[in-house]
Amino acid sequence: MTTHIREGGICPLVGWQDDFYAYLRALSGRLNQIKVRSKCQAHEVILADARSVDFGSRRFQSMLTSPPYPNHRDFTSILLPENTLVSALSEADGFDFSFVREKIIGSNFVARLDIRSPKSYVASRFIEEALSLRRNKRAEYDDEVYYIPYLKHYFSSLEEAYSNIARFADTVFEGYVVVVNNTHRGIVIPLSEVVQEIWQSLGFRVEVFQERELFHVGAKNPRAKGIRARHTEYVVRIWR
Repeated sequence: MTTHIREGGICPLVGWQDDFYAYLRALSGRLNQIKVRSKCQAHEVILADARSVDFGSRRFQSMLTSPPYPNHRDFTSILLPENTLVSALSEADGFDFSFVREKIIGSNFVARLDIRSPKSYVASRFIEEALSLRRNKRAEYDDEVYYIPYLKHYFSSLEEAYSNIARFADTVFEGYVVVVNNTHRGIVIPLSEVVQEIWQSLGFRVEVFQERELFHVGAKNPRAKGIRARHTEYVVRIWR
């Protein structure tokens, strides 16, 4: 699992079994508390692509979500444990849930993809800023064949997903999107601002409900220093 590859810092694998069982006990206890107050005992899990899923005549009044982050790594490998669980359930119960790994939002496969340009003004401005940076020939080549196509595809897919999901939001609706602004070549990727812009363009009211700074020195990238090690987490509130 790529997120557990560390050089320096405290190894998160020490005692992970105890942490996992503590998490399961806490989750079980919380679910039992909710069950007592819940007005509905029937729940449904839908495995689908947010860019194309169709809920028919059904509408929802609340949402809690967090998009894949544009971190230049294959998002499907980060979710390898979850994908393995889904595959195991599929084999055990016989339901069919197939997905194309290269097309998942956040995947870093850019070859043979139809790269679109995002409609978002903030995303487009960020891409222009990234292209205007002074870089050596190698960096220019990497941006041309990978990083910029990756970012364009990422933001366009996010726009497509939110536009589709917004169709099924009820007239009374409140949602929260947790996002982290990381960096590319020393400049901040304005994911929070892009998310806000997209939902505002869809007719929703938006505000930053909460924000906090995160630092990752000695964690996933031990070479990260300064702004590269500083990530800001935002909780964006959406309602109408």
